[in-house]
Amino acid sequence: MRLNPAVSAATIAADITGYVNPFWADSTGGAIGFTVTTTGSAGTYGNPPATCDTTFILAVLDWSAKAAGMYPTFAQRRHTVLYTPKLPACGFAGVAHVGDGGSAWINGTSNRWPTIAHELGHTLALRHSDSRVQCPGQDGTFTQCHHGEYGDAYDVMGSASSGAAGPLSGAQLDALGLVPAGAMTTTTGGQVTLAPVGGLSGLRFLKFTAGGATYYVEYRAAVGRDADLGSTRRGCPQGVSGCSSTVVYQPGVLVRRVDAVGAGDPTYLLDADPSAGWFALRAGQAFTTADMSTTVRVVSTSTAGAVLSVTVVDTTPKTPFQQIVASPDLTGNRLGDV
Repeated sequence: MRLNPAVSAATIAADITGYVNPFWADSTGGAIGFTVTTTGSAGTYGNPPATCDTTFILAVLDWSAKAAGMYPTFAQRRHTVLYTPKLPACGFAGVAHVGDGGSAWINGTSNRWPTIAHELGHTLALRHSDSRVQCPGQDGTFTQCHHGEYGDAYDVMGSASSGAAGPLSGAQLDALGLVPAGAMTTTTGGQVTLAPVGGLSGLRFLKFTAGGATYYVEYRAAVGRDADLGSTRRGCPQGVSGCSSTVVYQPGVLVRRVDAVGAGDPTYLLDADPSAGWFALRAGQAFTTADMSTTVRVVSTSTAGAVLSVTVVDTTPKTPFQQIVASPDLTGNRLGDV
């Protein structure tokens, strides 16, 4: 299999320098960036396989790291990117190690830099930004709802079939431990105003826990790195598997649920507006957690921000008050009489 691509190493280096690095720097407040240190042609690797299994994928990733003089990369805080012409046996646009360091393989996609940015996210130990839809209501567990892999096209760790790569969500930033100072609040009630995530500044995320899950609320307006929302940002709300048509992802207030917080755990974009559209809440609409303890109502939205009202009620089961009636001790001992 010949792996030196029609797209040159210099082109990939320019993608990383000109697009991927600024994207990650913007999304993390400058905490993460990628610098190209070595480029070159990978040469030839065997013959094209009939099937693309995990053993083959891992072998190619390791081979590419060795070709770059960076092996091993997995969990070593080193990163390599291999670009090849499309290999038909492998149905993915890209694949990568998931760990603190790793190698990424871009499989001939024309959507190069967003795919590179996504795969390098895996080499930072991030998993996918998925969707959770068709729940009993607005919220539910993995077994109660439909799991849509890559269904969160608002976030680079999901998948947008067209349009820009969306900035990292608050849930993914929190998994990395890189939420910028002043960007997240954990208020437990009252009113809060969130700036649009695409603006990359100000208070942008609300975090709270309910019913054993962690929730992240954010506002996506068609500004900055999210300027294509409502126009060209398209994806598959129910996941890419079996997706025959895409929809435009709209601006609005989003709610994500995380069942286990930490790098390596997926995030789930909830369909907070299941009756009228996909995901985004608009002014006058509200989201309530599955345990009914927390309600987030959207008071108003503008390009400058979203005003939210948060209500928390105590849903802890209470033991009903029982009246205790003393009966006379007929026997004179300390035991109950019958």
